Amino acid sequence: MPFADLDPRAAETYGHLVLPGPDFTPYVDAAVPGKPRARGALVGEYADDGRRRLLVTFGDPGDRLAYRLLARGIVDWATGGVHLGAARYGFAVQVDGVLGRDARWDPDGDCTSGTTGCADLPPIRMDRGDAVYARDWSADRDFTLDLVYSGGAAERHRRAHGGADALADRLITDREAYRWINGTYDRAPLGCVRGGDAAGCARDAAGEVRWTPERRIARQIEENVGWGWARNLIVRRDELVTAGHTGLAAPTGQPLDNPNLAPALGTTGVRWLAADRARDPLARRVGTASTVPRYRLGLFAGAGREREQIDQYEYRYGDAAGSRGEDGVAGDGRRDVGGVAADGGGGEGGGGTLRPAAPLDPESGYRSYLVPLAARAALGHVLAADPAPHYLHQSNLAEDRIAYPLLDRVLADYRRLFTPGTPLDNPRQRAIARDLQRRSVWAEAVRNGKVTAYRVGGTVTVRAPAGVEVPVTAPPGTRQRFSRGDAEVGRPYAGRAAGWTRADPVRELVVLRLP
Repeated sequence: MPFADLDPRAAETYGHLVLPGPDFTPYVDAAVPGKPRARGALVGEYADDGRRRLLVTFGDPGDRLAYRLLARGIVDWATGGVHLGAARYGFAVQVDGVLGRDARWDPDGDCTSGTTGCADLPPIRMDRGDAVYARDWSADRDFTLDLVYSGGAAERHRRAHGGADALADRLITDREAYRWINGTYDRAPLGCVRGGDAAGCARDAAGEVRWTPERRIARQIEENVGWGWARNLIVRRDELVTAGHTGLAAPTGQPLDNPNLAPALGTTGVRWLAADRARDPLARRVGTASTVPRYRLGLFAGAGREREQIDQYEYRYGDAAGSRGEDGVAGDGRRDVGGVAADGGGGEGGGGTLRPAAPLDPESGYRSYLVPLAARAALGHVLAADPAPHYLHQSNLAEDRIAYPLLDRVLADYRRLFTPGTPLDNPRQRAIARDLQRRSVWAEAVRNGKVTAYRVGGTVTVRAPAGVEVPVTAPPGTRQRFSRGDAEVGRPYAGRAAGWTRADPVRELVVLRLP
């Protein structure tokens, strides 16, 4: 069980090793310093005067990962393995801007190519070799990437290259290796029309904000779905990722959603709309659609090379950033870094925005410092049973392919910590949204006192409002009683049976018989 050592300059966790006695059963132990053959307990059970007590002797770790690893076991210990809740661990990765191009970060000018005062550098776009690598990587890891594509970008590339686009051809040929999500046809911004200084919204003669029209939003959505269907991509109309989450409210210059967004989503059948979890942490309604908050994986859109990722990170979070007073926010419209820190904003996952003690080595700093930092943050989200997807950019799959060391680290760390009996789910956006939705409904019912549950012997009885799904974790072999017979509850997971169920429609109760 790894404890955090995020900063060598600080002691992040304090613990006291307990030597087991006759009434003490150790569950998590460690070597006693200076006595390699002696083991002391950090977690164990103390039995005395007919009671059993769980003892945890270490304080809150800097990133809480240790407690998240133990949480399932602590709850199982306290409840005898029977409780309301059905947490599963999942990790989904969405790749934004596929078939398009990303403006490159200029390490010499500390700015993004194409912005005022910055060098004109070639943009970053995946090529055929990158597509082959993505396909083979996914197959080797048994992990499916979600490609957020823009068909219009591919068509522009063909027109500029005599009708050829080896990247699009390869991805379309290997289409079944991925899941596909509508990223709008041209990756066009769908919020307000920007003013002359690009810092706020433009206004008309009457002083009203100029918004992207509903018709244009709908056309961007519909044309991209049609482009995908014409190439036999399995694209769902109800899933959408807008470029840069535009259309939704943003703290810099657009405090409100585009009022034309909700009706456009309704007419095009969108039900699940990606949002930036750093500024939109909770799922919310946008017309007929619900947002799906996403974590940033900490890789910048302008980074195809490790050096570019390192330079952007140090620009945002190094000592120079502190002296500029930026605190993780780009200084002006010219210096747009186009990404965020490893923890996805807001400090989730702990330590994702640590300031390096010294400048990072341009040759090894990415893999030795940034990858472990970002991977630990992502793993923290996973172990919190947070189903929110993570996202990166197509540029991160090109050139140095900087995404793969990070993804490999997350997957390897998880598989080292858990047995195959606790598999890592890899859900698509629609499934994640459905999970978030029923979690929200359940939490509201509990918060409003609408749920009662009790156990008598081997029978558990739960009453919840009609239509509310009930999350259950119980020993394998637990059966739910219905008026027309019994059925097993949940699916095997982490040594238990876990899943969502509904009340018997006749009795309006969930009645479980434990084995």
